[in-house]
Amino acid sequence: MRRGAFRHQFGAPHLTVQRADLLDVMRGALKTVDFRLGTR
Repeated sequence: MRRGAFRHQFGAPHLTVQRADLLDVMRGALKTVDFRLGTR
């Protein structure tokens, strides 16, 4: 989203997302990337 669009659309400056849901979205978007947590 563009800066300020979230506040205009939803009336709040920030978004809260459950970590598990965020990881699922990231895994889906990064299908061709090796996605590992807890590593450097």
